[in-house]
Amino acid sequence: MWYTNVYLDGSLTYLLAFVNVFSLLFCLFLYFKGRFKPSSTDESVSGNFLFDFYWRTELYPRINSWDLKMFTNCRFGMMSWTILLVSFASKQSELYGLSGGMIVALIIAVFLRWKILLMGKRVFTLHGYHA
Repeated sequence: MWYTNVYLDGSLTYLLAFVNVFSLLFCLFLYFKGRFKPSSTDESVSGNFLFDFYWRTELYPRINSWDLKMFTNCRFGMMSWTILLVSFASKQSELYGLSGGMIVALIIAVFLRWKILLMGKRVFTLHGYHA
């Protein structure tokens, strides 16, 4: 049986719906965690729910030693960006051939993934993330 190499093209609507609902619930979790059980002294609360929700309550939220900010930025953000780019590049290649813009986007994504994998925690330490 032959499977197409494009899986996300047909299910993008469901993926976006899931990601939006999950993100809202995760942000609510982070708000209440930062408000009632902050993991460090970098928390600040103004008392206004909307301001605190959008501004933040904790700068570096953690659960034990697990850095939630680095986890969401690296695992979900960078990996999903790369997977979506490869999927849509595959679909574009099937339909029209790869465009120059898609090739540049793929090169940038591969370079950034290489940079993070090669340099590891040093990348985040230089940019203010704490491991």
